[in-house]
Amino acid sequence: MQPIIEKIRADAQRKAKALEQACEKEAGTIKDQALKEAKRLAAEIISLAEKEAAIEEKRSVSRALLSTKKERMALLDKKLSEIINDVRDNLAELRKEKTYEQKLSKMLLEAIDQMPDEEITVECQPEDFDMVSKALMDKQVKIVKTKSLGPGAIVKNKTGSIIIDCTFSALLDEKIHEIKKAMVKELGE
Repeated sequence: MQPIIEKIRADAQRKAKALEQACEKEAGTIKDQALKEAKRLAAEIISLAEKEAAIEEKRSVSRALLSTKKERMALLDKKLSEIINDVRDNLAELRKEKTYEQKLSKMLLEAIDQMPDEEITVECQPEDFDMVSKALMDKQVKIVKTKSLGPGAIVKNKTGSIIIDCTFSALLDEKIHEIKKAMVKELGE
């Protein structure tokens, strides 16, 4: 009986050894799969973190560019205001320009043509009175001297309900947006 028991024991040890090897192999496979899955998840997490970091970097750069652009626009607005104020302060110098009388005459004639057929009054500074009189000598208008205007004139109907401002200050006000747009374009904003 001893030989049978030895055979059973040997078979059991062989089967135990085979089972142990199979378990070790299965454990190795499970370990490899777990390691691969852990590496894949780690790579995925790193990739997501890198993408988020890149997005945040782009946002930071965009915020910085926007802030810089706002600062440049504020500076541009300030400079433009200074320039416009300097121009306003020196509008009287326009009278010395050769084209001043021609420009003033053109603006006045266009304004008078827009007025309804009724009594028209043109207000101008004493310095412009002779030019205005000369420009409008063929028109039936009343010309009044006033010191409250800058270079140019104001055209109004009898009741004052229609007023066309032909002063160079008003013309400057009309053109400020175009001037600003040209300056922004010139500076490459």
